[in-house]
Formats: sequence, C-alpha cells, structure tokens
Amino acid sequence: TLFGLASDAKLKIEYSYHLAPGQTNFLKTGDAIFVRYNTGANQQDTDYGIVKEVHGDRVNFVRNTTVAVASFEPNAIFANEWMPLADKPNAVADWVTQATSEWGSPANPVPTTHPLFDLLMRRAPKLKGGQSLPTINGADALPAVLAAVDQLDHTTLAIQGPPGAGKTYLASRAIAHLVAQGKRVGITANSHSAIENLLIACLDAGVDGSQIAKRNQTGSSDAKPWRVPKTNSDLGGWLLSQGQAGCIIGGTSWNFASAALRNQPFDYLFIDEAAQFSLVDAICAGSNSNNIVLLGDPQQLTQVVQAVHPGGVDNSALGHYMGEQQIIAESNGFFIDTTRRMHAAVNKPVSWLSYQGMLHAHESTSANRVESVDPGLIAVPVEHLGNASHSIEEAQVVLELVRAQCAKLDQSQVLVVAPYNAQVDLIRDTLDSAGFDLVQVGTVDKFQGREAMVVIVSLAASSAADAPRGLEFLLDRNRLNVAISRAKANCYLVFNPALTRTRFATVTDIKSVSRLVGLLAFAS
Repeated sequence: TLFGLASDAKLKIEYSYHLAPGQTNFLKTGDAIFVRYNTGANQQDTDYGIVKEVHGDRVNFVRNTTVAVASFEPNAIFANEWMPLADKPNAVADWVTQATSEWGSPANPVPTTHPLFDLLMRRAPKLKGGQSLPTINGADALPAVLAAVDQLDHTTLAIQGPPGAGKTYLASRAIAHLVAQGKRVGITANSHSAIENLLIACLDAGVDGSQIAKRNQTGSSDAKPWRVPKTNSDLGGWLLSQGQAGCIIGGTSWNFASAALRNQPFDYLFIDEAAQFSLVDAICAGSNSNNIVLLGDPQQLTQVVQAVHPGGVDNSALGHYMGEQQIIAESNGFFIDTTRRMHAAVNKPVSWLSYQGMLHAHESTSANRVESVDPGLIAVPVEHLGNASHSIEEAQVVLELVRAQCAKLDQSQVLVVAPYNAQVDLIRDTLDSAGFDLVQVGTVDKFQGREAMVVIVSLAASSAADAPRGLEFLLDRNRLNVAISRAKANCYLVFNPALTRTRFATVTDIKSVSRLVGLLAFAS
C-alpha cells in the first residue's frame, strides 16, 4: 500500500519533464495522452493522462494511475488520438465491391462511369460531348471554372489554388451557380472550420441559409446561419426533404460515409484543402457523387501522416491526382496563376520556390506597401552558436523588427512564424513582455489561409547539425512557401548565415540549402 491506500486505489500524479536537446514536440495543452512506463523484464504498459502545460522545452502532464504501478516512472508520453472509424470501412467496402463488379478484371479497360475511377487513375476530366477544359483568359478564372463544372460528366476536376489566388471565392461562386440550377452539392474538408469557411462564402455568393445544412462539431452549440441537424439521420432526412431543389450539405468524411448520406446521391462533391484530405477519405466521401471537385495546393501544407502505409495509400487526394507535378497539367485541371495577396516583390521568390515562375501578382497588389520600406523579401542575418529549437538572439531581433513595424501598423497586421514550438514560445514571451501581445506567433500549421502586411520568419537553428529533424524539415519547400506567402508587403527572414555554409550529409541537404540560397538571391 501507499499511504495506507489499496493497490487498486486511483491516483493523479503531476510530472514536469524537459525535452532532450533537439527533440521536437507537437503536444499541446489539454491534449489527451498515453503515459508509458517500464514494469521490468522488457515489459511496458501505459496509463492515461493529459497535458497540463507546454512551454518551451518543458512539458507538464498529469498521469491517471493506481497505487500498484505509481512507483514506475514514465519513460515516454504520446498522443491519445484514437478515433472511431464509424461507417468509413463500410463506405470503402461498398464502393470497392461496386467498382470491382463493374470492372470485372484488371485486364479490362478501367470503367468511366464514376469520378473515383478518374481520380485513382489520374485521368483528365471528362466533359459532356468530349469537350476540352475551357482556357482561363486573363486574371479572372471564374468564367472558365463555371463553364467546366457545368459540363463535368461523372468525373474529377482539380483546381490548384496557390496562396492568395482566391480558390474559396471561385469554389463558392461555382457552388452557388450549381445550386441555382437545382444541383445537390456536398462540401467536405479535414476540419469543420474549413468546411464552414466555404459555407460562409457560399452565403456571400447568394445561397440562402435555408438551402444549407451541416451538423455542428461535437461539443459546439453555437448558432449558425444554416440548418443544424443534430444527427446524421436528421441530416439525411433534411436532404431527402429537399427533393429536386438545389441544396448544400456540409460535413466531414464521417458524415458522408454514414448510411444516412451514403444512400442518397450528390451531383457534386467539393473537397476543400484536398492536398490535406486523404485519398481513402475521398473514396469514403465521394462514393455516391456524380462529380468531384478537388480544391487545394500540394505546394503548401500536405496531409499529416503518422504511420507507414503501403502502395501510395498515405497520399492526399490532390497529391495522388497530381502525382509528381508541381503545377497541374492544363488538360487535368486549372492552375490559378494570379495571387491577389502578395505584392509582386514578395510573389517573385514564392513563384520561383514552388510554382516554376508561373505565379503572378495581380496589379491590385501594388498597393500593398509599408511606409518607408520597399516591398519584398528582406534578409536579416543573425550570428549565434549552439541553438537548436530556440534562439534568444533571434528572438531579440524579432522584437526589434516587431517594434519597428508596429510603429506604422496595427499589431494584427504583423505575423511571426517559427519552425519549432520552443522558438514560438520564446518569441511569444519576449513580445508579451514588451507589450506586443496582439502580434500573433505560431508555426506555419497555425497560419495556412492567413495573411498580414508583414511576416517575420525566424529559423532559430544555428547550423545544420543543430537543426532538429534536419534541414529537410527546417528548409522544407512547402513550409517555406506557406511562411513567406502569408505576407502582403514584406517578409523578414531572420536566420543564421552558417546555415548556408553547412557540410552536406545527403542530397536532400544540398537541395534544402539551395532553396535558402535561392531565396536569399531575391532578398534585399
């Protein structure tokens, strides 16, 4: 016994751990975790727990345990992220059964009757009458997109929207156009916020709230400007009640995989952030849709995968469809080549980095300027030694840059981006202590879809050898793209010049450093 307690008595024990140098952490305050411990003889077990606080390299967590095992010290914690599959396996199985029955044999031609065949086989979209995709003329892509969606014939269409290209505007106007024609449209994405962002844009495009339904996220009771059925059965019932009228259903892949929706056909399914939406989820959600429209950009943040999957199953829907292409082929979809966010001087390095020089700035972006500063990428070299996931030296430089920018701009117009949570926390503390608590600080994962007049990027690591997860992570093309492209007028790149003088260990290191050197060639 412990303190006279029975061996099965329950305890809550709080721990404070410091991460090893260079170790990265993606846990956040409030996350449910497993707490692992060694019971001897190479045997391990786990308790449940919760993260109480994450600050810099320190993680505080609470372990829910019993007296019998309380003396076994934790040796690891990891996220408790199990999620029920619900009807997803049934949705995939039903479509695979249908597909194999129709196909018959791999020796036969692949059927052309369902959009998922075109998605899986990476085939160009089929238009009624055998037409080719319309050509985008000038900076306005909407006429071509509307003409294309009108003529889709049981197929898949991809729309690649780089930063600030207005894919949400295009999608919402296309959906409103279809609803006005009496079409039944589904909208899905990985997150409720992404789905609801597109639904709000549909309202702005003229769709009435009575024509839209979406269940609230679990735990949310907020009022919405559309119908909010409580269950999937209610959602399916609402859809059935619409008859032949045009309408929109918003939901996650879990909603679309449910029997209540799976048994009712959709004319179109729009998948937002399709570069982060798994291929398997696209099968779940799209199995009963006549046409699928993929919206996204594989050159920005890609699907998060935390396991090893065979045969390309770990890819996103849009990532699979585009294959190795940086820019989608004209025959397979639309590349929206005009950004309405970045000044031309910011866009130029982004276009070089990720879009083969094919992304251009709209003339309206010339108004994106900060007083007394030429627009564009600005290099801010800072020498330091031995820093891995955080740098006090760079945090101080970031503070001075923020102070200078906030003398001209509102704090909401400055974003600070860092690759590591430890640097995010350090900069957050530094800015808060100086009164800049409204300046937002985070990793790129927090800021995709956001924008500000000025963005400050702090790389933190002193050298390639110091960088946690190596240069491949620190100088990852997609993450650099997202970081820089948040800026409307200026992006300050705070870095140690030693990163460009590294000793290469792999070809990947060479490519990573080449990206940094290439970006610096555009910087003032």
